[in-house]
Amino acid sequence: MTGGVMDMAGLKKDPNAPVDVKLAIHAGENLNASSGQPMAVVTKIYYLKNAEAFQRAPLTQLVDTDAEKAALGDSIIAAREVTLTPGQRYEHLEKVPKTAAYIAVAGLFYAPAPQRWKYVFEVKAAEDTGIVMGAHACAMTVVTGKTVLPPGVPGFDPARLGSVQCPS
Repeated sequence: MTGGVMDMAGLKKDPNAPVDVKLAIHAGENLNASSGQPMAVVTKIYYLKNAEAFQRAPLTQLVDTDAEKAALGDSIIAAREVTLTPGQRYEHLEKVPKTAAYIAVAGLFYAPAPQRWKYVFEVKAAEDTGIVMGAHACAMTVVTGKTVLPPGVPGFDPARLGSVQCPS
């Protein structure tokens, strides 16, 4: 009976409605500073059906749109870019398509630290916790949100930068 009343009142939730996920990326003052001078970094946000192709893709395949499409194939639902400047705080309520199982974030650093420039999150988990990240000289950190690691990659604490060394 309740469902019928909700339907009549126009309050029934659309089963195809996008999922709301809070995403915050806080850029450090030393952002993308591998040359010694801080500079902006392009950050890409992806909505994916599956994560495997994204996790395998090197940075060079995510910089160019054609290479990106070839690398990610039909796993990509949508993508967009956000340019972060040193010290900027980006906070946005993502409207994730219902067909997306994953949200992925990649920082296109000048000289990225291996395995620390891109992360994948399950939409279901991120809907509850949100995602809070940091962008630094050559790496990203994850303060809130559970990351999905590629197969064979040993676990690590994505909130810590202590072991990260920026390539020269």
